[in-house]
Amino acid sequence: MILLRCNGPHGEFLNSLAEPHPHFGYHIHKATAESIQAELKPEAGAELTDEFASYPQALRHFLKITNIAWTDSDFPGLSQRNMFNG
Repeated sequence: MILLRCNGPHGEFLNSLAEPHPHFGYHIHKATAESIQAELKPEAGAELTDEFASYPQALRHFLKITNIAWTDSDFPGLSQRNMFNG
């Protein structure tokens, strides 16, 4: 079961809980009880975000909001932000 996804732009998406949602921007999918009860993918809905605009930024954001610590050995340099390439 997927509880959370951080995605980049990938076109248009439609589910039965909401109107068509543009996925042309960076967005986050979070599992909801409503989606599970409607027998959809748990993370069916999405919300646009400006928290990330690249894979490294999305990974950094994912690790932050899931409260995963001590990641420097697996993701060296990820905790240090680079103002030139995210």
